[in-house]
Formats: sequence, structure tokens, C-alpha cells
Amino acid sequence: MKFISVIILALMLASCTMGPVYVYTYQPVVKIEADTTVQTFYVDDLEPDGWWAGDGVDSMNFPIVLKETKDVAAYITDIEWNIVTEINGNVNGGNIVLLSPLELKKSTSDTIMIPIAVFERDAYEIDISDGIQDNVGEGVVIIKVIYYDERADKFESLPFYLPVKVIKP
Repeated sequence: MKFISVIILALMLASCTMGPVYVYTYQPVVKIEADTTVQTFYVDDLEPDGWWAGDGVDSMNFPIVLKETKDVAAYITDIEWNIVTEINGNVNGGNIVLLSPLELKKSTSDTIMIPIAVFERDAYEIDISDGIQDNVGEGVVIIKVIYYDERADKFESLPFYLPVKVIKP
């Protein structure tokens, strides 16, 4: 009988750890995939004052693929995009709010079209950011996705960078 109690005591002592016990949480990870070639916007100059003050605009619907990569359900509620330049920083941006969350379950994917518009004022700021007002400018569109998991924890995807060019036709 003493031998059994010694074995039980030895097993209890062997199962104890000397350091902290880590708790691993599993969260969904949403990856943005899309074409990374330069997207060109042709913004007309509708006023004689130049790109600074006018109503010219060019827009496009840019398709992105949202893919869940960790086999955990993700519920996408917002898609944010910002046009940025090196000197002027944030030029323009937008937010797409999905009234009914897009559900990505267990490594699934879905394609969403993002409407991106460049107005004359934005084109002017993009043009002057490269240092020369030559009616051609370059910038970057940063796209991020905001989503939740099944426990309502909020997450944000890594940004996707889309190079853009603005040209006055």
C-alpha cells in the first residue's frame, strides 16, 4: 500500500511545471490578395485653373480577394482604403461598411470590388508630391480589412499596398 502512495506522489510531482503555462489563443487571419501592378487614373482638368479647383474625377472598381488562412471563422465588417503620398501623407480615403458581415469560414475566400475615386484636388496633391508639377503623379493606395471572430474580438488585417499613377490627359 505504501508503494502505491509513493507512485502517486511521484506522478503528481512529475506533472508539475517549473515555469509558466502558456495559453494559446487561436484567431482568424484574413489575407488580402489582388493585382499589384500600377493602376492608372486619368483625371480630366475641367477648369482653366488647373487640377487645383475643378470637378474632374476618375474612378475604378478594384477587385480584391479576401482569404481566411487559419481555419477559424472571420466576420468582415469594414474595408478601409487611403491614398497616400510620400510628402503629403494621406490624400484621400474611404470606408466600406458591410451592413451584414461577410463570413469567411475555415480557409474560404471571397472577392469584393472596392470603388476608388481620384478627384482633381487629389490628383494635384499626388502630382506635387513627386516634386515636379508635370501632370503625372504617383502614390499608393493602402487597403485594410477590419473583422471579428466568433467571440467578438476585433482584428485588423495587414495592409495591402496598391501603387497608383495619376495622369492629366
